[in-house]
Amino acid sequence: RKVSGIGLSHDQVLFREKASVAKIVPLRTGDSLGGRTAQLRHVPVPPNRFTPLKRNWSAISAPIVQTLRLQVRMNLKRRAVELRTCELTSDAGALARAADMLNAFLTGFSIDDALAMVRLEGIYIESFHVTDVKSLKGDHLSRAIGRIAGTGGKTKKYIEDSTRTRLVVAG
Repeated sequence: RKVSGIGLSHDQVLFREKASVAKIVPLRTGDSLGGRTAQLRHVPVPPNRFTPLKRNWSAISAPIVQTLRLQVRMNLKRRAVELRTCELTSDAGALARAADMLNAFLTGFSIDDALAMVRLEGIYIESFHVTDVKSLKGDHLSRAIGRIAGTGGKTKKYIEDSTRTRLVVAG
C-alpha cells in the first residue's frame, strides 16, 4: 500500500526534515532500505539513568534524527534505546556516533557534553573504576572517590580545566 502517493510503502519510514522524532515501523529481517540492509543497534539504559533519559528525550533524539539521519526509539520493555539506519542516512559512522553520544549521556555527562560527540570529530569516552587501579572496599573506596572530587568539586574542576576534559565521578 502506498502512503499519500509519494512512493513510500507503508513499511518504510516517513521522515520529515523538521520532525524531532522519526516514526519507526518494525523492520523484518532481510528487508532493505535503498539497496542497503538496515543496521540496528541497541543501547541498554541503566536503571538509575532511565528517568533522566525520559525527561530529556526530545533534546537527545532531535540531533540523532536531524543531524545523523537515523531512526531512534526507546523500547520500554527491553529498557534500551534502539537506533536504526534508514535510506536517508549518508554517514557510515552515524550509528556508532549516536551510540557513543547515548553512552556518554547514560554514563552521567550533561546533554551538551554528549551532543558534542555528534557535532565534533575525535571526541571519545574513556572510563575506569577506582577498583581497577587499586583494590579498595567500603570507607576506603568512598574516601578515594572523595579525594578525586575534592572539597566542593575543586579538584575535579582543576583536573578538567588543566587537561581540557570532562570528568564524571560516579560512586
